[in-house]
Amino acid sequence: MPLPVRCEMIIVERGIILVLFHLQYTMTVISKISGLPWSTIKNFLNWTAVRGYIENALGSGRPKKLRKWDWRAILRFVKKNKAWTREQIRQDCCPHVSLDTPDHYLRENRKWLAKKRPKLTDARAAAGLAWAL
Repeated sequence: MPLPVRCEMIIVERGIILVLFHLQYTMTVISKISGLPWSTIKNFLNWTAVRGYIENALGSGRPKKLRKWDWRAILRFVKKNKAWTREQIRQDCCPHVSLDTPDHYLRENRKWLAKKRPKLTDARAAAGLAWAL
């Protein structure tokens, strides 16, 4: 049996759980209505009672250096300037980060577009074949 994909509940799901809980529905019924596991509902209600609010706690780890719009700017820049090196991209889009940061992102998202090259002509193909022979 595959493991379920973990993701945060959206605000609507949290609201549904709280409304149904305050209307004194059981956790099993709330689980069937919301489509979430019983344990998720139980943990959410426990944490809500402890914290006093319904938002998730802050995640651990270092915050990202680049925000979503920085990444979009990098992608636009790469599509527009296909022949530029990664150093030129970093200098123009995000000079405050290391050289590897935009490179990792572009590799992960497979958005690195190589420079378009002219197609092989018949004359060049014949010259290459003659050289090879």
